[in-house]
Amino acid sequence: MAAVWRQVGTGDCSPADTSALMLSLMVASLSGPPLPVILDGDPGLDDAVAWLLAFASPEVQVQGVTAVHGNVPLRRGVRNTGVVLTLAGERAQGVPYFAGAD
Repeated sequence: MAAVWRQVGTGDCSPADTSALMLSLMVASLSGPPLPVILDGDPGLDDAVAWLLAFASPEVQVQGVTAVHGNVPLRRGVRNTGVVLTLAGERAQGVPYFAGAD
């Protein structure tokens, strides 16, 4: 799991890596309270779907979101992050989001 975290942190994370990370988080938190996480990525299609899954999961508690450039420029990524949080509904209310690396 540490290798996947490093890839996520550098922005070099494939959809398969994102799925593996989500699965690891869910398995790790089955026996306790929700695991607090901060989501980071470029909210194009793959990261947006992963974020929606995280918000829907009772196993994680999203503390914040940072958007970085990637599939889209940073400015559009920050806007997309707001859209994703709106789509996530009640569980995303009040979750702060910020611009990350450009």
